[in-house]
Amino acid sequence: MLTATASGSVISLQASGHGTATVTVSAEDPAGLDVELNFSVTVARSETPNRPPAAGPIPAQSMKVGITRTLDASTYFGDPDLDELTFSAESSDTDVLTATIAGDDLALVAVAQGTATVTVTGEDPGGLWAETEFQATVAPAPDENKPPYVAYEMDPMTFLKGEGSGDLPWFYIKDPDDDFADLDYAVSSSDNSVFRVVRVNPDDHRPRFRGFYVRAKNKEGQATITLTVTDPGGLSATTSVVHSVGNNPPYTKYTPADTVSRAEGEDHVFFLLPFLFFRDVGLFADDDIGDSMTFAVATSDDSVATAIIGDDLLAPYVKVTAVSLGDATITVTATDKGGLSTPVTFVVTVEEGDGGG
Repeated sequence: MLTATASGSVISLQASGHGTATVTVSAEDPAGLDVELNFSVTVARSETPNRPPAAGPIPAQSMKVGITRTLDASTYFGDPDLDELTFSAESSDTDVLTATIAGDDLALVAVAQGTATVTVTGEDPGGLWAETEFQATVAPAPDENKPPYVAYEMDPMTFLKGEGSGDLPWFYIKDPDDDFADLDYAVSSSDNSVFRVVRVNPDDHRPRFRGFYVRAKNKEGQATITLTVTDPGGLSATTSVVHSVGNNPPYTKYTPADTVSRAEGEDHVFFLLPFLFFRDVGLFADDDIGDSMTFAVATSDDSVATAIIGDDLLAPYVKVTAVSLGDATITVTATDKGGLSTPVTFVVTVEEGDGGG
């Protein structure tokens, strides 16, 4: 409703809604003696007529008997006048699921197997309101809690300095009993001077928004990233991987033929990078996080065969054109951001008549 900031001897007040707030101002001298002053600020409603709040959709919830889940109701409502809203909630079947409000927190308690519709209402101080509803499905509690398990190991990766990558814990660790929304997770780095890791939206109950982010510091080295997922019963599973900060050269995804035959006037075209769903067509790759490549091509005899790099298709490509009878050596080089290069060389033989290969 009201924000107060101090800059030197000036106090600035910023009103974001109407109502009354108490502002406390403190002053302290160099000897550590201080004094405190309180005053009230009343923010009047603007002359604009009160407008009703708006409600957005709340995702459907899947829970198991005995689980309690808390959602932030305020994230699903907005008010054009920036009024503070008062929330209420009602479950269509309290024998299946109860719904209660404390401040902005919407608490859902799964009681028994079944389905219930939860209606959430947000009301502004002027009595205008909006509501939204969602369905909650409650499944039976498992007879015996089964622990999470590691479904896939994390792949070791090399990061360029200062680069980062996000990931989802639920891809690597599964749980046979619990919905992902009811699992907790922790992630850590064995050396924060090499890699820093943070959880992203850990309190969001939508699994696709709950993840972690790994960022390389400006120092080469290695660190072990450890991921642990814990279910509501306290059982957990852990997996780890060693990531590196550094630079690796580009590499070739396949070995081209040593010799390519073409007739005069014919072209030989191949892609340098993969594109869309064709992940295996590119000649070069560089898996370092944050890295990219530039390309160059040269011919030993452009009177026999010319070579250019094009970028007017779905991915960069090399086009070699047969000019006259003879042999020419074509060298294609990929260079990464760190200056490391990988060349590929092959011979183009220009023949009379139809070429092949």
